[in-house]
Amino acid sequence: MIFERIKKHIKGTYMYIVRIYFNDTITDINLKNFESFSIGSGVKDSHIISDVSIRTKHIFFFKSKDIWSIKCNGETYAGNEIIKSKEVAVNDTYILNADKKIAVSVIPIQPDSEKTVDVSAIDEIIIGRNDHCDIVFNNKKVSGNHAKIYRMGTEFHIADINSTNGTFLNNKRIRDAVLHENDIISIGIYKIIFRNGSLSFQNTGDDLTLNIVLKNRLQASKEYPYFMRSPRLKLEVPTGEIEIQAPPNIGSKPEINWLTVLLPPISIILIMVAVVLFTGGNPMSLMYTAPMSLIGIMISLLSYGSQKKKHTQKEHLRLVRYNEHLQETVRDIEEKTRAQLKAVSLVHPDTNECIGIVRNTERRLWERKPQDDDFMSLRIGSGIMDFNVQLRIPKQTVRLDDDDLLNKPQEIANKYKYIKDAPIIFDMLRFSSGGVVGNRKEGIYLIRNMIMQAATHHCYDELKIITIFPKNEMQYWDWIKWLPHSFNDNRSERYMACDTYGATNIFKQFDEILTQIGRASCRERV
Repeated sequence: MIFERIKKHIKGTYMYIVRIYFNDTITDINLKNFESFSIGSGVKDSHIISDVSIRTKHIFFFKSKDIWSIKCNGETYAGNEIIKSKEVAVNDTYILNADKKIAVSVIPIQPDSEKTVDVSAIDEIIIGRNDHCDIVFNNKKVSGNHAKIYRMGTEFHIADINSTNGTFLNNKRIRDAVLHENDIISIGIYKIIFRNGSLSFQNTGDDLTLNIVLKNRLQASKEYPYFMRSPRLKLEVPTGEIEIQAPPNIGSKPEINWLTVLLPPISIILIMVAVVLFTGGNPMSLMYTAPMSLIGIMISLLSYGSQKKKHTQKEHLRLVRYNEHLQETVRDIEEKTRAQLKAVSLVHPDTNECIGIVRNTERRLWERKPQDDDFMSLRIGSGIMDFNVQLRIPKQTVRLDDDDLLNKPQEIANKYKYIKDAPIIFDMLRFSSGGVVGNRKEGIYLIRNMIMQAATHHCYDELKIITIFPKNEMQYWDWIKWLPHSFNDNRSERYMACDTYGATNIFKQFDEILTQIGRASCRERV
């Protein structure tokens, strides 16, 4: 098999998949379906990347005599060198924008593996390049310990282990996510299919080794973790303002008034003709007047042409320089939007990330304290939020002519006024009570996520979780009994009830607790 692969490569018939990285997603293109393929920002490009740093036909793949090569119309790096053209090779990676992680890699097409792994009796599977991993992929694009698949309750999760090139689920980069039927995990150049409780492997060739050791998860003994709360670290949220300057003024476009150009010389000629006719003058004088008038006309036309050419050059320079300013400004804006989104997402991670924080006992576990301004601020979803940085644009004035560049600052300000996919927060300290209206199953899903958020961010000696629910919904809430927040202070009783008697008893206990707190507060004021 290896010999056949080498022979195909030498002959130039080796086929590739082009993988495009953009916005934490991947797109795989099989080149066997193309004779040429372009990636860029143009409407005619085979694959369009909408980013100001990407040019039309930024990178162009073409086949000549069964050999694939590339031409680069935009700034493209291979390693630390800028390239303009190159013959395509397996495992090549071309960087289009390092800051925004826009890249293209070349993946060989290899046979799928016939091996499968039944995960039904397994607690955890480590995937990586190291020999001790349960699933070993022999490729440098895979980190030593790259990712893991683990069980939580009845669900399986895929989690990235701080890998260099990331772990992707259904073409989207993830940190920790629940696996569903027919999900596709992409690690390096390989794909893992999760189906019917088993894992199958694609595009592995001879690179796959399995070291699976079955473990009885019920018999596995696990040491109870010891955890000490760490000082809280926060990323700085960008503030201030960014000014988008107005385009430079180069004056109005030169115009020619044919009346002022032609009328004076024609008038002189007519006057000379009239003088000759009425005074009997020498007609030869007209031989000097007419050429001089024509010369005047020519000088006016040449002057107009010169002014028009200079204005066109200035207009082109104005367009280039102003677009450079706008691109630089947009890069600054996007950098600050990413910084703001990263900062707020670190403070308010989604539920899957909360699960990872708990499972890996990260320093962010129970980091919030009652004096923090975000204590009991819980994430309920994703949406849009205001951009913290003020975008200052030139004041619009009345214009007599159209100038598209004058509209650019307003367009940019409108585009970046809000940040998408940002955490939406419900502040439970600000609103002493709240409810969820709508479909009950969706409401239960939301409340379960909020409880997970609360239990992740707040310590059990500063937050107690009371759960009261109908008995027929026990399957949705039974997991809460394992949270330390559901116990009383001496861990002798859980604050959970599924009937009237249990709920009444819990409310009575908390009524006594609140009464004691109120009395203590009154004594302090006295």
